[in-house]
Amino acid sequence: MIKIPATPEGLPAIRQALEEGININITLLFAQSAYEKVAEAYIAGLEARAAKGEDVSRIASVASFFVSRIDSLVDSKIDGDAEKRDGLQQKGASRITAR
Repeated sequence: MIKIPATPEGLPAIRQALEEGININITLLFAQSAYEKVAEAYIAGLEARAAKGEDVSRIASVASFFVSRIDSLVDSKIDGDAEKRDGLQQKGASRITAR
């Protein structure tokens, strides 16, 4: 298994490697749009291999989607929501104790 980046330059290599029967690990996959292009290259490579009468049943590849950027975005939203919630709870508590 070889690593190929999910970059515009890597897409033809993904297709070619799969057509040649090479198992691949697709890396540097950060966005859904890149994943869709990788999936198209993946399918095209398998179809090209099958069209030549070659076996595709032993192709075992993986696309390593990086979720750290998504995690960071979600974490910041959760932290922001928690701060808002804490602020509202403190306002509510101060109103109750002021009565």
